[in-house]
Amino acid sequence: MRLAALVSSLLLCACATAGTEPSGNAWSLSGYEGFVESIDAFVGPSAVDCGFFNLIEGKPAPAVRRRAHACVKSAIASGLAFKYGTKRLPIDSYATEIVVRAADGKFWMIVFDVMIDGEAAQQWNRICQAVAVDPKTMIIDARECVENSTGKLVTK
Repeated sequence: MRLAALVSSLLLCACATAGTEPSGNAWSLSGYEGFVESIDAFVGPSAVDCGFFNLIEGKPAPAVRRRAHACVKSAIASGLAFKYGTKRLPIDSYATEIVVRAADGKFWMIVFDVMIDGEAAQQWNRICQAVAVDPKTMIIDARECVENSTGKLVTK
């Protein structure tokens, strides 16, 4: 009986954590060399990390999506600096999309886009009035954004 309870408990834990979980090195899969470091410098050392999710690999489990959404929503409501990002394949390119509240309190949408063959890399940095994350798709919704690209890396 105890063995059955243990096995049942382990299976429940496996189901709860199944799906695409952000790992400690998930951010290292985003952008290009120096990209993550520039984001980290931009948001500051005390920023909340709401995770980076590779949506190309599949849809994260519902519990994972709920935690990420709650993290972003809470950081926005509390005025904290934070970062959240995804990698996805919208049509014919890999799009790394990052939303942050920088140390100065401004919302930014940072998009690094590269064609599937690795060519034609581009980056857009936009200051936005509002940001959100769709709780089902995990896709970022940024509103009333103004282009503020000054080069490859995001700088203060």
